[in-house]
Amino acid sequence: MIEGLVTIVLPVYNQKDLLKEAVDSILAQEYAFFELIILNDGSTDNVKEVVERYSDERIQYYNLSHRGLPEALNYGLRLSTGEFITWFSADNLMHPTMLSELVVALRKDSFHSAAISGYYHIDSNGKVTGQNIKGPFKDPKQFLNKQNRDLLLVQNCNFGASFLYRASVCKYVGEFDPLCYGIEDVDYSIRVAKFGPVSYIPKLLCYYRWHENSMGGRERRGEESFDSGRVRLWQKIAISEYPNR
Repeated sequence: MIEGLVTIVLPVYNQKDLLKEAVDSILAQEYAFFELIILNDGSTDNVKEVVERYSDERIQYYNLSHRGLPEALNYGLRLSTGEFITWFSADNLMHPTMLSELVVALRKDSFHSAAISGYYHIDSNGKVTGQNIKGPFKDPKQFLNKQNRDLLLVQNCNFGASFLYRASVCKYVGEFDPLCYGIEDVDYSIRVAKFGPVSYIPKLLCYYRWHENSMGGRERRGEESFDSGRVRLWQKIAISEYPNR
């Protein structure tokens, strides 16, 4: 583990046209001490062509057979060498101070397991359409019997698009759960939050893109379903499979 280094895991699946914007926003970060691990998860749109345009030594590129987001993220976790870890979607954009502010938050509170912030919503063309302010992390069990529990869970128990894990915590909580496919980020957020407090920065430090080629877009079109992942997640919550530290 390299002190001060931020590992950014960036999985990409058939989003060649958006990848350059995401990478450029990362390379423009005020906090420059990072490694960027780009994982091509079996794309068919020649993602490598975009990555080859960069000569930045902080970029690592790996070509994988398609395995889905949780397994791709686990591959990246195994490669990480940073004191801090985040993963970033190929269709999102970082605000220039995102990493620096998240790092400062974790350095300020050394016993905190992660740091999060709010973020903007943007459309497929990059136009801001809204905000997600986020807020203090809540215990998911309080939503177990609520009618709109899936929505409440995502809003209150998910780190969202702008976050930073402490690598030592990732080592403790383990890898992403492939059985929570499509909702693996919420599952991992809950596990990290159970380990220790989460720092919250009341700023908008990322741009989260809503578009039809995202995982959510594919589910809305009926091309994918994450229902089995949701069932798995609620089962874990119900049986208290999220122990405190």
